[in-house]
Formats: sequence, C-alpha cells, structure tokens
Amino acid sequence: MKTIQNRFKQIIASSNAVIYSAELQGSHATTFISDNVKVQLGYEPREFMDDPKFWCGHIHPEDSQHVFNAMNHVPKYGYSSVDYRLQHQDGSYHWFHHDLMCSRDNEGKPTEIVGFWVDITERKQMEQALEDSDAKYREIFEAAHDIILLMDKDCNILEVNHRAEILLGYSKAELLQMNTLQHLSVPEDRVMMQQVNDDLIKGRCRTYTVRWKAKDGSIVHFEAASAPRITSGEAFISTICTLRDITERKGAEDALKRSERRFTTVFDNSPVPTVISRLKDGQIVDINDAFLKLLGYEREALIGYSVSELNLWAFPEKRFDVTKTITEKGHIHTFEMQARTKSGELRYLLESAELIDLGDEAHIVVMLYDITERKQAEDELASLYRATAYLFKAGSLLNLGQQIVEAVVREFAYADCGLLLVDKDANKLVRLARTGEYAVSTDAPLYLDGLGLVPHAVRAGKIVYTPDVSANTDYATNDSRTRCELVVPLQTTKGVLGVLDLQSADLNAFSERDERILVAFAERAAAAIEIMQLYEEVNLSASRLEGQVAQRTMQLQQAKERIETILNNTGDAIVLLNSDGIIQQINRPFSQLFGFISDEIFHQPLQFLVAPNQTETVIHVIQSVTATRVPNRIELVMRDKAGTPFDADVSFAPVMDYDSQTPSIICSIHDMTLRKQAQEDLRYALKKEIELNLLKSSFVSMVSHEFRTPLAVIMTSADLIRRYSDRMSVEKQNEQFDRINSQIYRLTALMEDVLTISKGDITGIKSYPEKLDLEALSRLIVDEIQSSAKENEIQLTVSGDCSQANLDPKLFRQILYNLLSNALKYSPDKGIVRMELSCNPQTAIVRIIDQGIGIPEADQVHLFEVFHRAANVGKIQGTGLGLAIVKQAVEAQKGTITVESKIGAGTIFTVVIPITATKG
Repeated sequence: MKTIQNRFKQIIASSNAVIYSAELQGSHATTFISDNVKVQLGYEPREFMDDPKFWCGHIHPEDSQHVFNAMNHVPKYGYSSVDYRLQHQDGSYHWFHHDLMCSRDNEGKPTEIVGFWVDITERKQMEQALEDSDAKYREIFEAAHDIILLMDKDCNILEVNHRAEILLGYSKAELLQMNTLQHLSVPEDRVMMQQVNDDLIKGRCRTYTVRWKAKDGSIVHFEAASAPRITSGEAFISTICTLRDITERKGAEDALKRSERRFTTVFDNSPVPTVISRLKDGQIVDINDAFLKLLGYEREALIGYSVSELNLWAFPEKRFDVTKTITEKGHIHTFEMQARTKSGELRYLLESAELIDLGDEAHIVVMLYDITERKQAEDELASLYRATAYLFKAGSLLNLGQQIVEAVVREFAYADCGLLLVDKDANKLVRLARTGEYAVSTDAPLYLDGLGLVPHAVRAGKIVYTPDVSANTDYATNDSRTRCELVVPLQTTKGVLGVLDLQSADLNAFSERDERILVAFAERAAAAIEIMQLYEEVNLSASRLEGQVAQRTMQLQQAKERIETILNNTGDAIVLLNSDGIIQQINRPFSQLFGFISDEIFHQPLQFLVAPNQTETVIHVIQSVTATRVPNRIELVMRDKAGTPFDADVSFAPVMDYDSQTPSIICSIHDMTLRKQAQEDLRYALKKEIELNLLKSSFVSMVSHEFRTPLAVIMTSADLIRRYSDRMSVEKQNEQFDRINSQIYRLTALMEDVLTISKGDITGIKSYPEKLDLEALSRLIVDEIQSSAKENEIQLTVSGDCSQANLDPKLFRQILYNLLSNALKYSPDKGIVRMELSCNPQTAIVRIIDQGIGIPEADQVHLFEVFHRAANVGKIQGTGLGLAIVKQAVEAQKGTITVESKIGAGTIFTVVIPITATKG
C-alpha cells in the first residue's frame, strides 16, 4: 500500500496538472488541492482551503464572470472547461486551462466539483507570438516541444512543425496530405473530434485529449489545445492546434492501476519475510508466507495479535528504540535483531522498516532477512582468526607446537589437544606438545604402522572421529578418562607432517562445525610448522656460512681500507664514473676541493662540475675513453659547490669490471689554481714593470722639461746679478730677484704636485672638513689666480647659501686652482672663463666653463690619469698632474667630477661635493 501511495504522490508531483475539488454553490470554496500548486503559483495548498474566497479572489477581473459561468454549468451538464488567468504569488498573472467535472453520490446527486487545471501560459504566449511576427512564429513553431499544426475547416492539415515528424514518424510532406479525422485519429475519438471541429468553426477554443496513430502503428496520447483563426469580420480562416505528448503520463496512470493489482500478489509471494503492523499498539494486520515459514507460525496465530503478546523479540526492550526511530525518521534500515521462532530457536535477522499510512492510520511495514548462518560463519571465522594469531607468536618449532595446542584449547573450548609430528626415518610419531583440562600424558611409542586412531589418520590422510572410543577396536587406550577422540591430519603439499589429537571426557563431544573449524585451522597450522622447519634449516645453514662470510668480509674490508687510505691521502680529487659519466664514488680530497659530500654528488654527471661551455668536451672524452680503453688528459674549468670556477688538470683512465663488458672510469682532478695564479702574477708583474718603466720615462721627461726652463732662468738672473750688480740700478736688481723668486715658486708648486700624487698613491688623501664660507673662499682664490692672468677674465657667479659649508679648504683650493689654471692656460687670449658655484643644504656644485681648444673624445677616458695630456695641447706647457690631483681631492671628499668637451668649442668640468662631509 505504501508503494501505491508513493507512486500516486510521485505522479501528482511530476504532473503539470493541479488537481482540486470545490463546493458546488456560492463562491465555490476549495475543499482539496494538490501540493504541486505551490510549484505553479507559489502558494501553499493550505492558503486555498483556509480562505473560501482565496481562489476566486485571485482570478483576473476580466475573467471572473467567464469562469463562474463555466462553474455553474457543471451541475447541469456534468462537464465544463474554461481558460482564464490566475495571479501568481509574485503578482504576475498566469494562464490556466481548467477542466471541470461533477462528482456525484451513489444516488447520482451532485456533491462537489472536481477538476484539474494546467498552466497554459506558454501556449498563450505562443499564440500571441504567432500573431505578432511571422518570423518569430516560424522559429517558435519549429522549435516547440509540442506538435503545432494548422487545419482548415474540414480538418485537412495546412502546416505542421518538425515535432510532429518526430512523434508520429511521418514526413512533413506526408502529413500535409492528411486529414486528422480520417488518417490520424483513432476511430473511437472521431465523433469527439468532429464536435471539437464544429466548436472551432463557431469561434470557440477547445482543450481536450486525443489519441493519434503513428506511422509505426503505435498509439500516441496527446493533450490538445485548439483555437480558431478568424478575420476581423469574425469569419473562420483556419484552426491552430497544439498537441502535447502525454503518452508517458497516461502510461504512468495505467501503471498505477496495475500496480495496485500487483501489490497484493507481490506481497503474498515475496521471498522476503514481510509483516505489516499498526504503529500505535503493534497489532499485526498482514503477513506473507515467507514470514510464516521463517518463524514457524500459522497465519491465524499472528493476525490480530501484537508483537509484544507473541514475544517475537528476543530482547523486547530494543523494540521500543526501533519503534521510536521509525516514528521520528519514517524508516530504519538494516537493524540487526534476534527473533524467537515458535519452537523457541533464536534467529539473527536484519530488519528494514518504513512508516506508511493505511486507512488514515500509521502502520509499519517490516522486511526481514535471515542472517543466522552468516552470523555463525562470522563467529567461526573470528575464532579461526584468533587461533591463527597464535601461529605468529612462536620463535622455535617447540614453541610453535605449544602455541598451536593452546590456541585449540583456549579459542575453541576443547578439553584436551596434542600435537604429534611424523618422523618417517624412525617410522613413528613424535609428541611435540599437549595441553588441556586433564593433559593426556603417555610415554608409549606410536608407530606409523601400529595400532591407534592417530597412526590410522596419518596413513589415511584424512580426519578420524570416534564419538565413543569404547565402540572402536582401533582405539589404543592411553587415558581412562577419554571417551571421545578426534584426529585431524596436518596436510601439506608433501603429505601429512603430523596430526592434532583432540580427546574429551564426554561422549560425542565434537560437531560438524567443530570438524569444519579444526580442518581450516589445521591447514594454517601445517603451513606454519612447515615454514618453521624450513626456517630452522635455514638458520642452521646460515650458521655454517656465517664463519666463512665473516672471514671473507674481513679480507675484503682490509683491502677496501687499504685502497681508501691511498685514495683519501692523495693530493688529487679522485672520482669513479660509470660508462655514462655518472659519479659513483668520491674520495675525501674531492669533498675538500668541491665542497660536496658523497650523498649530494652521487648519481650526478661529471658535467655538473664543469663550466657550461666545456660540457660537450667532457662528454666526448668520456665516450672516447670508454670506446678505445685509452687514457686521456685535458685541462678544464671546473666549479665547486658555491659555483666558484677554478682551473683543473683532469686525467681519465678506464677500469674494467669483472662482471661487465663496459669499463668504469677513474677520473683524477688536480687543482691548477695556484699554478695558474702564479702564472697570472708573473704576467701582472711584467705588465706593471712595463707600466712603471713608462711612468719613469714620462716622469724623467717631464722633470727634464719642466725643471730646465726655471733653472735656466734662475741661473741667467743669478749670473747677471753676479757680473753686473755694480752697474744695475736697484730696480733692475729687484726685477732679476723677482724672476728668480717666480721660478723658485714654480719649481716648488711642481714638487708639491709630485708629492701630492705620490702621497695619494701610497696612503690616500685625507679630508679634514671645517665650517667655512665657500663663496668668500672661492672669490679669494679667483682673485689670486686673476692677478696672474693679465689677458683673460674669470667671471664668478654664486647661487644658493654657501656660507655654512663643511669642507676641507685645502682640498677645495687645490680643485679650483688646478681647474681654473687649466681653463686659463688652454683658452685664447682675452678669453673669458666662467665659474658657477651653487649650493643647497646637501651639496656644493662647481662648474668651470672655458672657450678653449677642447679635449679629444679619445683622451677624455684617460684625462684623470697621471702624466696624461691630450693629443692637441701642442707646445702648451703642462705636467699631466693637475687633473689627477683634482680627482683625488674630489674623491677624498666623497664627491664626483665629470667633463663635457668638444674640439674648438671649449670644456666644462662639473664637481659635486657633499657640504656635510665628515673627516676622511
């Protein structure tokens, strides 16, 4: 019954139609409405039934009279239909087709209106779209999921969409030659179809169901909606009809009816024990034959009685928990329980139950699955598993035997168990272990060909069971308490290696279940014994070999230590490569040289340690040594772990392995860094010596040139004073003395320049900054230089506040003196030299701008080198020291100097010095 109800609910839930009932008179208040109304209109079913005017209050005002006219026709004609609009919960209106029928009592009197409505909003929209646009009509027409067709007044098809071809199997050309009454409708529907056509010709819309025959002979059920197309003068043009395939829905409705008939048959004949009981008191209302067979009852002994009265539950308290769960959740699945049969036997069952409604009352449908045999098998497996665990606790054959007999007695609850092993060489059975309640003990030998149940089981290779030993002539008495004996052989692929001997003081103490479990355990025990015997044999062989292996290992270790001592104490890094150049082993000097430990470099190619441009060379050498077996030696640039390159002398030599046709390669790496450095040092010293000689030559040339003229002037003036002083006036004598003093000043300045350069090269120039007015100092220096420059003019401009500069005044004077002197020296007569001084809180910027001969671009890169003079200076005197001194003075104060110059256009020197400089 629950299955029927569920199917009925599923059909309603999946249906497009809302099913309802309403009062005959008045406002036609709703008395029932299906749950799917919420899907179509957004309202809860209770809203319709709680408010009598709810339904009529949501009808579109323009449709109200039309709808109530249709409702009032139902009692008289028994059927009516109407299309109208209902307001959705979101405020929009939806179109619905409403089929109305009259429900009558047994006397034929009308009781209420029953009907269903279907949302036809899409169809209405489609009709509107067809009128609005032919293009849009065609798109919708062909893409529609329903059949759409046009017919004339005689039901001849004028147009049809592709859906008709799919559902009916005819081509479009075939359909356009058909009449729906004559060719498609089943004979039983033709009268109804003729009535529909008559209504359409009169301008009335119709909805109906119809059956058409497809090309393959199958019947297709349609839900149809037809509307007339009329002219503005209300003359009939054609009929437009939409047909929705409801074959599956009709099939579901038919299936529901068939299901009701089948339910009883399925329930009664189901192999699954099933019972239906009332929830409130547990009274059994129906049972099937499988349930009766499971518990051994007759139907009359159960129907009408409660589960509690029948005492079916082995543990009644659990039933209340199950009932509570079903009440709360509506179901329970695979709950394990124990039930008591009519004979009192306990059966293990799995219960699954569902809560259903029968006759407006809650019932429980329970289905049971008998798992008694499965539970017994699980118990056997659990016992076997626990017993098997004993097999892994032993460390020797004797200990294993004791574990086996204790497992049998403890886990299977047997009185006494012994383990005997076959000794074929001695033709007897050896007692290995025994335990139990009375521990049968005897020293009497058991021969394989002798009397007794144990030798008999070994010879037969199968289980021997004697429920009563007194009745078996093969039994050999060894303990008067024994009344029953079971012997289980321990079988392996090599035959019987022993037996389990179980004895009991009770008659017939062992069941078929006991035999089944013991046979399974005996298989595992036999395997464990065989493995332990092999293990002890292996241990014995291992002991014999241990001495030989230890001696050989010691010899190999001594040889290995000798080789490692040699390799680790050599000065070169040694690497063992395979034939592909992969590193297999390294020595200690290798780790010291490259910084890698063995694990870091193992399995890396030798190319990993070589400069990238030499990897191909290394690969070629390795391949050559491998192929020709001829050693090779090359120089490579290698890299250590940190990536630092160094030069190395690398030797490659093949080493043949005894078990391989491909040689390994011994690679010896000698660090050439020191040798290369020594060579580089020699080259550098030679270069410096050449440069020194050139500087010496330049210095001698400069001294000889620059000192010659002042000395000649001094000598001439001194000679004139010495010879002609008595004839000279005081003015002439003073003039000669001034010439001598001027040349001495010139020589002194030259020597100071030389000393400054020399001191800068040796110890560097120190800066001693102090607070000074940079503008005042600059004007003083300019005035001093201007006084000796008669033909040229120096123009000084100052911007910014330069009164609080922190500079070394001596170094600043050297900078200005040399730059301004050079500017005057290389400027044309009557030329102008401009000095621009600008200050900001951080720096002072000095620009010296002349209009002189300019400096060639090639000389500008060497301009600040000692003794260097530009190629275009001609006969203009100079030492080549001034700009070198300027650069040292600038850099001593953390400043910079740059030059811009063009030949014939003049030169600009720019000096930038921090005016907050610290002592340097």
